[in-house]
Amino acid sequence: GAMVNATLNWEPHLSKLPKDLNQISDLLFVTSRFLLKSALILIYNALAHCKLAYCIEVWENTPATHLKKYLLFKKEW
Repeated sequence: GAMVNATLNWEPHLSKLPKDLNQISDLLFVTSRFLLKSALILIYNALAHCKLAYCIEVWENTPATHLKKYLLFKKEW
């Protein structure tokens, strides 16, 4: 789920996200030698895209400096 602090700031959610996305990125990199691109896309959609898209309507107004690293992750895959 999404995490917010007492001031309704998305920093807790955005600070946990890189760790999760790094683990998924490592998994995709390792399995990319063995799986077809279509299978990798399914894994990405199941594990990473849902984390990026969850509650995006709410936290999308976060300053662009906070979101830049997540947009780069999405472009990589």
